[in-house]
Amino acid sequence: MIFSKFVAERSLRSPRRLASRIRTRPASACPPATPALLLSSDAVPAMTDFRIAVRALRRSPGFTAIAMLTMAAAIGANTAMFSVFDRLILHAVEVPNPGSLVAIWFNNPQRNIQTPSSSIPRYEELRTHARSFDSIGLSAFDSFTLTGSGNATQLTGLRVSASFLPTLGVMPAQGRNFTPEEDTPNGPNVCIVSHEFWQTQFGGAQDLLGRNIDLNGVPFHVIGIMPPRLTVPFRQTQIFAPRVADVAGLTRVQIDAGATFAQPIARLKSGV
Repeated sequence: MIFSKFVAERSLRSPRRLASRIRTRPASACPPATPALLLSSDAVPAMTDFRIAVRALRRSPGFTAIAMLTMAAAIGANTAMFSVFDRLILHAVEVPNPGSLVAIWFNNPQRNIQTPSSSIPRYEELRTHARSFDSIGLSAFDSFTLTGSGNATQLTGLRVSASFLPTLGVMPAQGRNFTPEEDTPNGPNVCIVSHEFWQTQFGGAQDLLGRNIDLNGVPFHVIGIMPPRLTVPFRQTQIFAPRVADVAGLTRVQIDAGATFAQPIARLKSGV
């Protein structure tokens, strides 16, 4: 207020003197305004640091080259890691049309038992007489020991019928599925490996298809590689092999007598 009052008093006391000091010019004679770059108080030190860093890098070209290469490698590694994360986690392989996929439970009211497990004779009967299914498959968890590649390694496996993967709706990403001939007793020893097992154990070797690997002391011919990141409960499975009746821990006599150990799944027909 003091400054405003002082200006007003000077203006009132000497209006002519004040007016004589004011000169006006037409708008066309005024130079165009140049936009000013406004920097905050925080930006000035940052710009100074940036200039110092650039000068230091120019004085040490060798160090600059190593730093740039290190940054490029780090960016590339992070990009690769995100690609793997995106493929394996954000876009995991899902079972198609899960609403038509069913697990089959068996009921024994006399023993008050309900179980999702089946014997092979019961499964064969179901596959022959069921009319509500487009397809039906069978699986049983098994274990394998990998030898011939350093130390013996215990693997999580799954014995499956030739119709299991087509019924599930997830087929090998490379190679092929099992044939009915491979699913018969005393059929050839073939296997399909998981994507993760292929990468960790064999380094993603492109020639794994068609090679033999030793499982339980027996050569198995690799015919397929599954897609990455299968859904539960097959996510931890490393080896898929045919012939559910060859599961370890049961004799053929026990299996033919009706031992209940395998899990059937089925794909419903349209409209059921």
